[in-house]
Amino acid sequence: MKRTCLILMLILAGIWSCKVEKHEVFIEAESFGKKGGWVVDPQFVFQMGSPYLLAHGLGKPVEDAVNEVNIPAPGKYHVWARTMNWAPGEWDAPGRFRLTFDGKELFADLGTVDAWGWQYAGTIKVRDTVLTIGLHDRPLLGGNASSEIGGC
Repeated sequence: MKRTCLILMLILAGIWSCKVEKHEVFIEAESFGKKGGWVVDPQFVFQMGSPYLLAHGLGKPVEDAVNEVNIPAPGKYHVWARTMNWAPGEWDAPGRFRLTFDGKELFADLGTVDAWGWQYAGTIKVRDTVLTIGLHDRPLLGGNASSEIGGC
């Protein structure tokens, strides 16, 4: 009897978990409506498949790039950014930046990996299906970002 109940509970848990909708949103940073002090740089199109945004304020922060996006549904989203540290070495990455959502900054410094790749930025809780996303430069020299993706 205990074994039957355990199997039934596992089956019900599996069915319930399949009913939870998962959403993914892919946002191309280079298509932001307001680029602020960030510029579109096509230098790595052959490696990445698309251009990216670059902030190069020569040691001074540039104005944030921002864009309004439509999210399929409210919920918890995991946020990733495709980026790289374009000057790796025994020092802090000069192209660090952070992401903002509706003006709230995620605390992960991005732009610190040594090759183009996805870097985890954290999670956000989306209450409304319209969201303002931003790239916030935290420079020693300038940041770079290609795309962000999230899934709840």
